[in-house]
Amino acid sequence: MKLITFLFIIGLLCASGFSQSTKRVKFQRGRSSAIVKGTVSGSGKLVYIVEARKGQKMTLSITKGAGFRLSSPVGSLEGGKIVSKSQQELDESGDYEIVVSSLSNKGVSFALEIIIQ
Repeated sequence: MKLITFLFIIGLLCASGFSQSTKRVKFQRGRSSAIVKGTVSGSGKLVYIVEARKGQKMTLSITKGAGFRLSSPVGSLEGGKIVSKSQQELDESGDYEIVVSSLSNKGVSFALEIIIQ
């Protein structure tokens, strides 16, 4: 029975995107922008959480070789496609999710600029 439970837990971890990492982005006091740098594997994803308010404008850009999907607190923006630049007037307050992935099967280093005004 213990082996079955162990295999079930391993299966859940693999199915839930085991290679996914989530980090909250905090801006330095008095700043409206941040640059996060990282490396994402060809099959992995990095998730960044950014808190913003309704009416603010969010501008995102990422270096060549990587892309992102932006989701609002209740759904997907940009039609769910992977993009390298985005500018959005925010309709909701809360946590926005930026999911970074490689545009190829290889890993890539990136710099993601986040501006909220």
